[in-house]
Amino acid sequence: MKYIIAITLFLLRHDAGASSPSVLKGVGPTPKGEAYEVATPDGPTANLNTINLHGGRLSEALRTSAKGGGHLVVASNIPSSAVAWGDKEEGGDASSATLTNVADVTCGYHACVAIKTDGTAEAWGDKDEGGDALRVDLTKVADATCGRYACVAIKTDGTAEAWGKSDSGGDASSVTLTNVAAVSCGGYACVARKTDGTAVAWGKKEEGGDAQSVTLTNVADATCGGGACVARKHDGTAVAWGDSGRGGDTSDVTLTDVADITCGRFACVAIKNDGTAQAWGDTRYGGDASEVTLTDVADVSCGDSACVALKTDKTAVAWGDEDDGGDASDVNLTNVADVSCGGHACVALKTDGTAVAWGKKEEGGDASRVDLTNVADVTCGGQACVARKNDGTAVAWGNTNAGGDASDVTLTNVADTSCGFYACVARFAPLPASPSSAPSSSKSPSSSPSKSPSSSAKPTPSSDPDAEDPTSDANSSSMVYGSIMSALMIVATAMF
Repeated sequence: MKYIIAITLFLLRHDAGASSPSVLKGVGPTPKGEAYEVATPDGPTANLNTINLHGGRLSEALRTSAKGGGHLVVASNIPSSAVAWGDKEEGGDASSATLTNVADVTCGYHACVAIKTDGTAEAWGDKDEGGDALRVDLTKVADATCGRYACVAIKTDGTAEAWGKSDSGGDASSVTLTNVAAVSCGGYACVARKTDGTAVAWGKKEEGGDAQSVTLTNVADATCGGGACVARKHDGTAVAWGDSGRGGDTSDVTLTDVADITCGRFACVAIKNDGTAQAWGDTRYGGDASEVTLTDVADVSCGDSACVALKTDKTAVAWGDEDDGGDASDVNLTNVADVSCGGHACVALKTDGTAVAWGKKEEGGDASRVDLTNVADVTCGGQACVARKNDGTAVAWGNTNAGGDASDVTLTNVADTSCGFYACVARFAPLPASPSSAPSSSKSPSSSPSKSPSSSAKPTPSSDPDAEDPTSDANSSSMVYGSIMSALMIVATAMF
C-alpha cells in the first residue's frame, strides 16, 4: 500500500555559537510532528541525509542542510502511527480509533489504549472491559495502564480516570484520585500511589480492591497481580492484600529490606537489597520457588503460571507450572540480558541479540517459525509474544488468533510494542531519522532498547551505517533555504 506523505519543513535559525560537535538530537514532539535539533559548531553544515517513515525512505527529496544549527520539524499524514492485530473483539481491530501522533500504547486483557502527543487518548477492544472510554475525559493524559477488565489514565494535573468493568477497577468513585503518581491494575482491582506516599485501592474487594487490612502510607511503589496487590514502602517493608491464595497472604515470607516487587496472575515475588528473592501465592503457579536458588537476583518477571528470575551473572532460573514456563530445561539460560513472561510462556533475550522461548508451544513457547536474532526487546502477552529488532522490524509468534500472527500488518520502523491477552499493538517511530555521520570529532547519538512492553520510550535518532558522510557545501543562508525549497518542490511534484 502506498501512502501519500506530506512533509512540512520549518527551519528556525538560532545562534551558531555552540561549542559542541555536530549532533542531531530529538527535542520532543511538537504540534507539527517530531522535532530534531541540528547543533553545529561555528558554521560547519550538518546534513540530514535520510528519514525513515514506517520503513519507507525519503532520502534525496528530504536532504537539506542547516548552517549554524536549527530545528527541523517533519509532519506527516501517514494514516496510522500504530497498528493492532489479534482478536478483533479484544483489541486486535483498532479501526474505531484514530492512531496518529501516538506517543505510547498499552494493552490489557481485553482492550488497548493509545496516548497521543497532544495529550488525548483513545481506547478500543471489548467495550465493557476497557475498550469504550466515552464516559471519561481522556484529555491531558500523561500515562495509562490496563488490567484484565479495566483501564486507568493519569492526567497531567495528577487526577486519574478509570473505566471498564465497574466491579473490577472500572469504577473508582469509592476513592479520591488526586495527586496520583502511578497506577497499577491487575485482574480485578487497581491501586494508585499518590505523591504524598499514600495509596488507594478499588475494584473487587476480595481480589485487591479493599486495602483496609493494611496501612498504605510511606508507599514507594505498588503493584497488582491477578488476585492481590502489594505495596512496597520506603523503609523496605511491604504489605499485601487481596486473595490469600494468590499473593494476598504474606505470612510465609519476610518482607523486609525489599527493593522491588512483581506479581503475576497467581503469585508475587519480592527482590531484596541483598539480591535474594522470595515468592508467595499459589504454589502451583509461581508461589513456591523452593526448587530454584534465588540469590544474586537482578530482575524477575511473572506471567499467569510461572516466573523467571534474571541473576547478576546473566543466568536465569524459572519455576511454576512446568508446561507454562516453569520448566526451562530445554533452553540455555546463560548470557541473558532480559526476561519476559506472558500468560503461558516466557522469553529470554540474550546479550548477543538472540532470544529463546519456552512454555506452552502454541501460546508463545515455540518460536521456531520466526527469526530471533538482532533482537532489541521482547514483550509477551497472554497467548503470544513479539520481538522488536534493532533494524526496527518486529516478529510475532504464539496463538495466531491472539497476536501470534502479524501477517496482516507491516511491522517496520517499530518503536515499541504491547501485548494483552488476545491482541498486540506496535507503535511506529514518528521520525526515526537516519542522520549522516557527523564530523570525526562528534559522537553519533544512539538509543537503548526499552525494557517494558508498556513503556513510553520515545524514539531517538541513531546513526545510519549506509548514510553518506556530511558535506559543507552550503556557504550561505540562500543555499540553505534553496535546498529546502528544492526538497519541497520534489515532494510536491511526487504528490501531485
